[in-house]
Amino acid sequence: MTTRALSIVLMAAMVCACGSAPTMAWSKPDATRQEFIRTRSQCQTQSEGTTLILGGTLDGGRDERFQSCMKANGWVLINRPSGSAVSW
Repeated sequence: MTTRALSIVLMAAMVCACGSAPTMAWSKPDATRQEFIRTRSQCQTQSEGTTLILGGTLDGGRDERFQSCMKANGWVLINRPSGSAVSW
């Protein structure tokens, strides 16, 4: 097999592997998209870092606080196959 043919095969394999990887999505039975947007916005606000005197932020644990807030509101983080109809 030539170098070019091998390169094409490897790139095709990488594209296929990346395209089939599951993505994470928030899910809640019978929830509407509007409810998701509202809850996400509230949780983003609650999880923002503490402002320091010098204008910086202390963001340690922001993801954990956001996820805890979403879960406290009944949402769960699930693996969703690529191409799924659920978009949140």
